[in-house]
Amino acid sequence: MKLETFIQKNKKLLIIVGITLITLFLISSSIPTGLDIGYLSGTQGLEPQFNSIRWKNAWWSATEKGASIWDNSFPSSQSFGYSMVFDPDGATVGMPDLAATTQTLTRDPDEPVRYSWIVPIGSPTTLSNGTIVQKATQFEMYKYKMDWAMNIWLSGTQKEAFGEETSWAWDNVSPDYASAVVWIKIIPKPFVYFMENPDEPPVFAPTYIVLKEPAKFVLTDVNGQVTPNDPEMASFVDLIPKSTGEPLGIYYQRGGVDTITTEALLQYQGLNLDPQIFRNEYWARINLLSFKPKTWMSWGMFPGYKYPSAYLHFQVDMFVVGKWTVYYQTGQVPALTPHLPITDYPFVDKFAATIANFLANPFSQLWIFFILIVIVLIVVTILNPGLWVMITRMFGQKRGDN
Repeated sequence: MKLETFIQKNKKLLIIVGITLITLFLISSSIPTGLDIGYLSGTQGLEPQFNSIRWKNAWWSATEKGASIWDNSFPSSQSFGYSMVFDPDGATVGMPDLAATTQTLTRDPDEPVRYSWIVPIGSPTTLSNGTIVQKATQFEMYKYKMDWAMNIWLSGTQKEAFGEETSWAWDNVSPDYASAVVWIKIIPKPFVYFMENPDEPPVFAPTYIVLKEPAKFVLTDVNGQVTPNDPEMASFVDLIPKSTGEPLGIYYQRGGVDTITTEALLQYQGLNLDPQIFRNEYWARINLLSFKPKTWMSWGMFPGYKYPSAYLHFQVDMFVVGKWTVYYQTGQVPALTPHLPITDYPFVDKFAATIANFLANPFSQLWIFFILIVIVLIVVTILNPGLWVMITRMFGQKRGDN
């Protein structure tokens, strides 16, 4: 059968198939891929995103599964973006959830540092009188100080805190995200807002990211009170950065590979900016050297556990070329506070804490003193019933002598 004859006989069928394929293509192209995740805030500046985790020699992200760490196990959560929830196995067994949230970068009220220089435009020109002139444009760049914070914590069940195989063991080994690396993508956002805006959009580049105060490990203590910084957990888990002054490296690519491509070149008013500093994206990482729950067995039979929660507060220095119009100033949005993790203390620990608090109270100590006196008097009376009669006669005799 000739092609023309086949098409003529099946024209309607081919039209239906064609319309169906086009419709499916349009629908599939409109479905979000998981890579376009909107924005953290609608302001100009730098925007952080939790992109992926490097752990157990594998990448884990919204599109990368990594490798199964337990037999017949699959990740129950791989949520990445402006927050992160990662669980490489079952939802209530195995490893606990590794979670994180971030604050939008806000601009500190300090006056920026201003840099200015003159850049020649084109080649020198010789005028009719022989004078050589050179066109030039004056450019300015500013360095702003930004405020940024994030929370990284673990969450899960008692079984996840103790580990799959050691739920009731004396020598349990808590599941540990040791050597995991959380990779954060930092994207410059030069929103222009009006599509016909004649102004050049500003160009942003981070120049220095440093921890401005020690990492805080918050928890709910055995009394149910919030402890802003738990010294035990601070000595139990370790990460980089952790101490004041420890910086985050700024990388060109995920994984720390230093390469420059032509796509990284940015321009401002027709001039190329240095790709060593001005790029379309930047990367930073948090190294979890040891990040695991604290577990114990009270009296050898009552399990207790607490999950770590690290609050990291950064200073970010940022270069800006162009007019920066729209931003949040520090204090204009609620500051990120430490995330309160799950803690579970056995009732024996809670009872012991209640007794300890009672004994530490001065009024309680006074009552205990009086109660002890009464107890002593009662015991003395029981052991020597005639003591009070003798004391009464003695005091009566003394009054008679007087």
